Amino acid sequence: MTIVLRPLEVADSAQVLTWRNSETVAPYMYTSHRIEPDEHARWLEAVIACDAKRYWIVEWDDRPVGLAKWSGLTGNGAGASGPTTWPIRPPAVAASELVSSISSCGTSSKG
Repeated sequence: MTIVLRPLEVADSAQVLTWRNSETVAPYMYTSHRIEPDEHARWLEAVIACDAKRYWIVEWDDRPVGLAKWSGLTGNGAGASGPTTWPIRPPAVAASELVSSISSCGTSSKG
């Protein structure tokens, strides 16, 4: 089992939008409405350009399975909110196993 965090890219847009609008993720987001592609594109452009936040795609054995974020990265790092993730359950893999594996790599669950 290999877990990798790689920077979020524009090419990840469709996958991240699918995750964001899924029934397992949407209830935990700041807004409850279904995100449309144009709104998502504006968000993605803004977060990729933002120096205060970093987003990564979580890959498990070369498959994208979630999105991780670390915010509050300006200045000396004081006030950083720490890592959050959207763990997405891969087929035949318990979500708790994924979260446990990610946590052991220095990140934590739920965002």
